[in-house]
Amino acid sequence: MRVFPAAPCFVDPLRKQRALVPSAPLEPCIEELAHGVVHLGNAGTLAISSTRLLKLRKEVFQQMRVHFYYQQLLDEAVWLPLNLPQLVVENTSKAGDHIFWKAVLLLPSYHDSVSNLSDRILSEWLETKFGGSQEPSDGTLRTIHFANTIQEKEQCLHRVHISIKALRGPLNEQGMSKMESFEFQGTRALIMLLPSTSIEETEENESDVPLLSALLQLKQFQQASTCQGPLPLVILIPGSDTGITQKLEEALLLQELVQEDLISEYKFFFIPESTCDLRGCGELKQVMRWLIARAPPAIPLSCQTLQQLVEVTLNHEFISKVFIEHQKRMAAQLPSVHPAPVISLYNAVLTHIANNVTPPEMGTLPPCEFWQPESPEFVPYLGWNFVHHQAWIRKAILSLQLPQWDSLSVTDQKLRDWQIPGPPHYEDALTDNGEILVYFHAESLNGFKSPEEWTQVVRQTHKEKLQESQE
Repeated sequence: MRVFPAAPCFVDPLRKQRALVPSAPLEPCIEELAHGVVHLGNAGTLAISSTRLLKLRKEVFQQMRVHFYYQQLLDEAVWLPLNLPQLVVENTSKAGDHIFWKAVLLLPSYHDSVSNLSDRILSEWLETKFGGSQEPSDGTLRTIHFANTIQEKEQCLHRVHISIKALRGPLNEQGMSKMESFEFQGTRALIMLLPSTSIEETEENESDVPLLSALLQLKQFQQASTCQGPLPLVILIPGSDTGITQKLEEALLLQELVQEDLISEYKFFFIPESTCDLRGCGELKQVMRWLIARAPPAIPLSCQTLQQLVEVTLNHEFISKVFIEHQKRMAAQLPSVHPAPVISLYNAVLTHIANNVTPPEMGTLPPCEFWQPESPEFVPYLGWNFVHHQAWIRKAILSLQLPQWDSLSVTDQKLRDWQIPGPPHYEDALTDNGEILVYFHAESLNGFKSPEEWTQVVRQTHKEKLQESQE
């Protein structure tokens, strides 16, 4: 009993009720408030700190303000377009005065991504990062960014030309009917974004319908760019690396596309499924560096007027050879060469020009969309290598060929009286002076082989000179 606690002392119930009755003064005492004390009447007194509450309030407001502006700046940085000219110049080896870079984005269908918020946001984010976003449209190839700018590198100025095209989902019938080879001409890289649903289904070994749509995009690109050289391909995968790349390689038939020379190399990059941080921006810069470093080399392109090209080539391959042979025979007091081999050489030179000034390959040439009337020597006009236009140029060159005349004077007369067979198919092919512009690979006219008739003449001259010297 001694350790048992004592009972509480008796308290008058009236005193308990008195504490609950409102008894605070109607007007607080200013002196007490100045000391941080509030008189509550029967409930006692309350000590408060006005400065501490004010400080806490300011700190909360400051944290809210900092978080708001940080989130706003983060969103702007996440959605800020890449500095494509700088990336292209910095990662291009042996950059010339003009640098052309063109890429095609292969994105999931907008119709399919409506039900998947992550796919829709990533597609819009990717288009924005590459320079701009437009109203999404499935099945058509759209130009989302086009720029001509000047960039400095190692105290050298480079004019950078960039074109970015985007395709959401496979091309539809209308898109295929409008598709021309020039849409993909000059493409240097392919970037494909896989839908997140395809990743989930691949991991669960379910239907691979979304992957079939991505494969169809690659096959349509292959069909539309028959003369396109192999390109580097980057495949963007939303989420983290879960070891599914081998399954994706098999589903997209990547090894077969490499063997068919559609793709030169390919690489998988994993990007976050959301745009709440800067990790995706860093990965996208790595994508650009990888693609630019592996872009196919640009083929140097020469531009001349048609008449200038024919005259210069004939002078180098025909007139100079005939003159040298004539000098040799004159020095050895041999008769002149019969006109037939000379005309055969003349016609062979024209055939050589016609075959090489209209090349079928055009994949790594500058894209025609960069053509400008004030500088046609850098970029060919649209349609310069279309089949019907090349056929027209070939016909114009071969119209200079001669039958087997008995006189050589007809070659000069033929050049003077050369009549072009009708106007060209494209007005942009004409200069201000009415000359016709032609484009060809810089070294394509090298390696001309003389016909057998002329080769026999050269051997016969050498043989007759030996006989003459021995006599």
